[in-house]
Amino acid sequence: MKKKLVVLLSVLMVLGCVCGCSLNANDDAGDLQAQADQDDDSEYEDDSQYEDFNEYDDDSEYDDDSEYDDEDAQDDSDEGDEESEDGPLDPSVYDGTFLAYSVEDLDGNPVYMYDLAAGNKVILLNFWGTFCGPCIEEMQGLGELERKYKDQGFEIIGVTTDIVDSDSGEADEERIADAKSIVSDTQVTYPVVIAGQDFLNDLQQEAFPTSIFVDSKGQLLDTPYVGAHPEEEWEEFIQQYMNEAQ
Repeated sequence: MKKKLVVLLSVLMVLGCVCGCSLNANDDAGDLQAQADQDDDSEYEDDSQYEDFNEYDDDSEYDDDSEYDDEDAQDDSDEGDEESEDGPLDPSVYDGTFLAYSVEDLDGNPVYMYDLAAGNKVILLNFWGTFCGPCIEEMQGLGELERKYKDQGFEIIGVTTDIVDSDSGEADEERIADAKSIVSDTQVTYPVVIAGQDFLNDLQQEAFPTSIFVDSKGQLLDTPYVGAHPEEEWEEFIQQYMNEAQ
């Protein structure tokens, strides 16, 4: 009987060990599963960190693009400055030249000589007087040449020298009327202006007509031409200076 009890107890002990291992295994399996779930969660958390990082990179990339846009805008601004330098020149460029003077047209409107010359390569300043027969005789030929070469960058500015009284500094209305009549009769279409006394003093010329070729900045291209010239000679001079200005 004792032997049977011993055997029975032994069997029960063995079964307890086996069952205990199974319970521990289940616990371990549960722990392992929980650990795995935690690992999965941490993996997702890591992914979210990567997503945040990528999102930051994307924003940084856009920020960099905005910097490039700013640089491009600055370049465009600089280019615009260059384009403005190549456009109408600053008035100070004409200082010390005949194009720097403020004059009046035959209607009394103030105008700068450089505004009348703007956009041209070669300008002929033709100083003349209403009293001067040779001046008037060559004006029609000059008008035809101005129309012929105007599209190539050539302009003539007629400058009257006897309208302003040297003592009073006032314009003589009768001479203005004479000048308008001469312009109409000779059919010139280039601008004709009234020189003030300061302009005439700087010209230092008493013989007329006197004609001076200047470039777009008012610089002299040659010594003054004193006296009237045939239209053919004027055309040769014009072609010479226009070719040199190319």
